[in-house]
Amino acid sequence: MRGGRGAIALDFLNVNRARNPGDRPLVLVVDDDEVPRLIARESLERAGFDVEEAANGREGVAAFERSRPSLVLMDAVMPEMDGFAACAAIRALPAGGHTPILMMTSLDDVESIRRAFEVGATDFATKPVHGSILGFRVGHLIRAGMAFDEVYLADGSNRALLQAIPDLVLRISRDGVIRDARMEQSRVRRSRYESHLGKKLSDVVPSEVAGKVLELVERALSTGGLHSAEFQLPEVRRVRHLEARIIRNGDSEVVVFLRDITRRRQREGRVAPLVFNDPLTGLPNRARFVQRLEEELARSRRYQERFAVAILRFDLFREFVNEYGENVGGRILRSFAGALSGSLRETDMVARISPNEFGLLLTSLESKYSTTMVVQRILDLLLHGISVDKMSVHLTACAGVALVGQDGKDTVSSLLKQSDVALSRARRMGRNQVQIFSKEMSKNVSRRIGMESELAEAVEKRRFVVHYQPAVDLWTRRIVGAEALVRMVHPETGLVPPLEFIPLAEETGMIVAITEQVVREACRQVKAWQEEGLPSLVVAVNLSGRDFQNLALASKVSGLVREAGLDPSLVEIEITESVAMHDFQKTLHILQGLRAEGMRVAIDDFGTGYSSLAYLKRFPIQTLKIDRAFIKDMMDDPQDRAIVNAIIVMAHAMNIEVLAEGVERPDQLEYLLEKGCDRAQGYHFGKPIPAEEFQAMLLRQKSSSGSVPRG
Repeated sequence: MRGGRGAIALDFLNVNRARNPGDRPLVLVVDDDEVPRLIARESLERAGFDVEEAANGREGVAAFERSRPSLVLMDAVMPEMDGFAACAAIRALPAGGHTPILMMTSLDDVESIRRAFEVGATDFATKPVHGSILGFRVGHLIRAGMAFDEVYLADGSNRALLQAIPDLVLRISRDGVIRDARMEQSRVRRSRYESHLGKKLSDVVPSEVAGKVLELVERALSTGGLHSAEFQLPEVRRVRHLEARIIRNGDSEVVVFLRDITRRRQREGRVAPLVFNDPLTGLPNRARFVQRLEEELARSRRYQERFAVAILRFDLFREFVNEYGENVGGRILRSFAGALSGSLRETDMVARISPNEFGLLLTSLESKYSTTMVVQRILDLLLHGISVDKMSVHLTACAGVALVGQDGKDTVSSLLKQSDVALSRARRMGRNQVQIFSKEMSKNVSRRIGMESELAEAVEKRRFVVHYQPAVDLWTRRIVGAEALVRMVHPETGLVPPLEFIPLAEETGMIVAITEQVVREACRQVKAWQEEGLPSLVVAVNLSGRDFQNLALASKVSGLVREAGLDPSLVEIEITESVAMHDFQKTLHILQGLRAEGMRVAIDDFGTGYSSLAYLKRFPIQTLKIDRAFIKDMMDDPQDRAIVNAIIVMAHAMNIEVLAEGVERPDQLEYLLEKGCDRAQGYHFGKPIPAEEFQAMLLRQKSSSGSVPRG
């Protein structure tokens, strides 16, 4: 018999016999991000393991059933089914009770750790884990699991046999009379069942249960073979679940093998909420949302009914959580989830499909207009405020909507993709926006995917060059610095302007790898010019907001500077005013680290942001760069001149140098010199040019005694 714990034990024994001592252990890596999967595969294969990959929890559970790995390496936060739900689902499988599961996540809060162990994780680790350490840790967990296997197998045969024995065996006649009863002596008292001998089944159990059993009895007597069913017996404090297997015994009676599977059903009942519900909000999770979408699609094809799918995402929610903490953020999500559920019809559905996103299924909608109105009304719930800890929190959100067409070609995957595309469009338009997917958006996405692919290939193959724009001392009119500006080289079309790839690189995170290449090359080039006898220059490199998410940024940049053998005082790190103010404390920590390493710090595009002087004076700044927007029209606009004058006076009062960007005309240059500006750059002195041309400019300057030669 393969029911209940006996089946688990037998499957477990079979799995472990299949693992031969000479085989390389198989590790299943489950992560929605391809990069960590590749890193894990390389590290584990180098450490002597075979690796199989899965891109989400649902695929991971299927891969586990198919491959029976020695260990599962499971990411916690994933689409489709997250790691916590997948772990619980694996533990509910017949062969999943003993396999080590190592949960990997960037989360480090106690609640996540508690959840990991609660759903059956063997161990928990915070990303990133060094490759060699990962190999050791996986090896240790597998060895510990094998030691457990040996102990388990030592008594496995007897245990499996005992657990396969039914709780009760009955002989029942065609008319339902109990003729005999045998049971496991250690579990029940024999006299309790002997008192039922000779009675009809309907006198012992509820009539509806007796009726179902008698139907199976008649079927078994008529057709032969094994017949099975499951019944529920209500008791005073609980409902007992029984599994019955019935086989014919002669022409007038059957033998019924009964097992009490109450514990199994209770365990499955505990697992189901973990698999299909979000533990924070109590809403359905992504797995259940996808399941419901499949059901609605089938209904739509059959009855030609339209419905809409929407993805809703908070604006600046991460910044809010950084300010007020994860606990407050969690309470906001719970409160909003309750309000959202209460605002929908019974036929609609809301689910939490990612940490910061909700999925909506809206049925029976007649038009795009009515759909937009419904979604906008939901967004307005946030504008009215959410009460948390006696304070009213006002947030905004954006939503992307996909409408089910009448052609029957929609799939769950296509609807979610369309909603996500529309959401991205809404977020680019600002806050509190709703967008409905259109085919034009799809074309834009196709172009974007193509650009992402080209950009990724450029990063991998280092298809970037650095151009240099001179920075001139206004008093000596000589080149004293250079701004390093990156250009992408397309193998077919040549140089790609920064505005065509920098925003995408920042959005995708590829800017971090590009920045590293630029810093390394710029430092190497300035050092090479020094060694050729050219004057020492301060090279300025722009860092993005993505770069400043790394608290170890200062040591990383310092390592690149040392690698080139360049004096750190000749490196100036530029950060825009808006990036500097995004997360003040983190930015301050990083900038102080850069200064401690000996590098200079500049605020770029100054005057376009909203920085407070109280904050600004705390930054360890050596240079303010006046944005070109003020320089361009200052000779014709008194307000621009007043702003430029004020910046110069303020900076000098704080012992900070001033550099004006975008100087193109002699009158602009003379005005800046009159007002005491220290340095300038712009087309008046030279455009960004390749290193060879910039070197020629330096050589011409070296051979002349006057101002910077025109390129």
